[in-house]
Amino acid sequence: MRIKEFTVSGSYYEIGFAVGSRFKDVIHETFDNHKGLHEEFLVYHRTDDGQTRYENLIALHEKEYPHFMDELKGMAEGSGRNFEELFLMNMRGEYAGYVKDGALKGCTTFSVINKNNALFAHNEDGLEVFKGSLYLLRAKPDGMPQFTALTYPGFLSGNSLGFNDEGICFSINNVHPEYIAEGVGRHFIARSIFEAKTIEEAVAKVTRDGRATGFNYTLASVKQRRIVNVEVCTTCHHIKEIDSAYCHTNHFVELTDVKQKINKTSAARLKRGYDYINSNRLLGKDEVLSFISDTQNAVYPVYRDCTPPDDRVTLMTAVFDIDLATCTFYSQAPKKGIKGLTLSIGSF
Repeated sequence: MRIKEFTVSGSYYEIGFAVGSRFKDVIHETFDNHKGLHEEFLVYHRTDDGQTRYENLIALHEKEYPHFMDELKGMAEGSGRNFEELFLMNMRGEYAGYVKDGALKGCTTFSVINKNNALFAHNEDGLEVFKGSLYLLRAKPDGMPQFTALTYPGFLSGNSLGFNDEGICFSINNVHPEYIAEGVGRHFIARSIFEAKTIEEAVAKVTRDGRATGFNYTLASVKQRRIVNVEVCTTCHHIKEIDSAYCHTNHFVELTDVKQKINKTSAARLKRGYDYINSNRLLGKDEVLSFISDTQNAVYPVYRDCTPPDDRVTLMTAVFDIDLATCTFYSQAPKKGIKGLTLSIGSF
């Protein structure tokens, strides 16, 4: 399956409008078929409590990230989709908790750094409604670094993975803390990583105050040859410098005092990651590709296909090679010999 690509530059509103116009059909199709939007988010949104919360969140994000709000407004205009729906979907992790104490599931990241390799791989897992709809956006906002991002239709870039021309790369994983505040949405925070020029700047952006909920970030720098893993909840965070091999799925492994939900698939995928790490091999790209494609656990595999009881599918895989300054995208399991789309990360 060929990965769709789109290149755009301009103001944030202009970028949003161009993206909305280009992908309006898939935005409508995806949103029309998203049960969570229609059966949960919009139902709650139409209550008095939902309206009050929406107004508070709009005011907060207009204050904290007005440029990203402009982009969403442009996307709404370009696609002809209601802005309220775009905002709710870009706050889906928060609204899943506001509505029914729900939890989003998905994604696995495996990092390796040693004398021979510096790389990390990420499986972007999600609902089957998103299968085949993700695209690569190359965008150059006015006054900001150009970035390339795996992007969901109707969403701000950044809620999945990507890199900028400063050599900053990242991927994200959902985590499920029990407490969710009325605060800044994690998709907006993640989008701001594209503005960073160093690991330190990226860490500062994701650990900012006022977070609504938790997230897990794998952050890397080509210039600095560093990979760090950051866990955040509403009021605390943990920063781990990667100096060997590390695996993260969809629950906190460092912030162990945070009350959270741990689903069976997350635990199983993490256990499989530890199996690779504890094999005492000097892990390299072949081993990383083998792990990220792994289906040894037929019930809860690393590379997922939405077979019950698992209800998520691997939508895309990306492998960031920090030493080669490349990112390779795969629309199928990246087993040895499978070719993907390889892009350069900046000019290094």
